[in-house]
Amino acid sequence: MIEIYTDGACKGNGKSDAVGGWGFHAVDRYSGERIKQDFGGEQGTTNNRMELQAAIEALKFAKTLPQSDKMRVKIHTDSNYVYKGITTWIHGWIRKDWKDVKNVDQWKELDQLNNDLYDWNWVKAHNGHSDNEYADHLANKGCSTLEMVEHSNELAEYGIEKKERFISAMGSIYAISRVSAIELFDKYSNQEAHDYHSVSNRVFVEIMEN
Repeated sequence: MIEIYTDGACKGNGKSDAVGGWGFHAVDRYSGERIKQDFGGEQGTTNNRMELQAAIEALKFAKTLPQSDKMRVKIHTDSNYVYKGITTWIHGWIRKDWKDVKNVDQWKELDQLNNDLYDWNWVKAHNGHSDNEYADHLANKGCSTLEMVEHSNELAEYGIEKKERFISAMGSIYAISRVSAIELFDKYSNQEAHDYHSVSNRVFVEIMEN
């Protein structure tokens, strides 16, 4: 049995400058091994859209599993919106040709990916469930990654050209030690051109992967 836990997050929910994240991880209950995890982010989004995107990405992964056309997969979400939508509301939406359905693009995609082998389950959020908490961690990581991309772009736009100023800014914004910031910068700055935009993006990826 494969179980997949999904979650979405959004800072500034519904605002034009909102930053959202989605995440999921899959566990093989026979071996106890976590076989997949992923996360991502989006600007100007909502919490519901990130919850939906997490479910979509989870089903995309489920389709890649060996014998996916025969394997039962249990999918967990702490979103009543996603759970009730995919198990109950969607039948009426289809009958009414998706009229007035919010986030219809994502609902249509989720419906296309869904099948009878997938068992949907609602789990209470922030209730000490370790697998759900880890999905929440990944969703928030998606938010943080996107925020760091924005900071990285801002650093490049400010035209920071001196290594010392760059390292200081990295340490301040990303809350990492000066020594670690220098090591990361030096690791990725061996380029013919001083492309600080590229370096800063590589640095934040390294931070998020550790």
